[in-house]
Amino acid sequence: MLVRRDFDPFRADASPRDVMQAHVLLSDARGSSPKLSNGEAFKDLSRYRDFTHGATIRPLGFLLYDTPELGTVGLAHVTEFATSSTLSLDALAVAEPHRGEGFGGEILDDVIDLSLARGLGRVSLSVDRDNKKAQQLYASRSFVIDEERDSHFFMVRRQSSLLQ
Repeated sequence: MLVRRDFDPFRADASPRDVMQAHVLLSDARGSSPKLSNGEAFKDLSRYRDFTHGATIRPLGFLLYDTPELGTVGLAHVTEFATSSTLSLDALAVAEPHRGEGFGGEILDDVIDLSLARGLGRVSLSVDRDNKKAQQLYASRSFVIDEERDSHFFMVRRQSSLLQ
């Protein structure tokens, strides 16, 4: 069972270990190489936050997912678009040694539950066209392709219980 921790790497009391762990997970999800120093990891997380948040949306931020036995095994980065009643899943990552163990589905279910708890009618995400495994996971949770663009599909899950 996963335990979610809201994580703000930009707070003065943020653990350097958590900053590096979040950066490594996010780098892996983006297909980039992680930085070696905590300072560089922090800068990368800042650039990612600034790129995804812009000025018109309300960030919720990074969510780390832990198990008592394994420690941190995954991450989600989410942003709320209050004006469109949408929670955007900007990133979902599971640590490489723990893929295929169901953690991605648990994280996705938690993000869906979080959007429902916040009264949001949609969850949106972007997935690489070539990432068939992720597309299958999202489809199993009622996400459908809403738009095709370049190398990505934009998928959406409408929360029917909130749209009635």
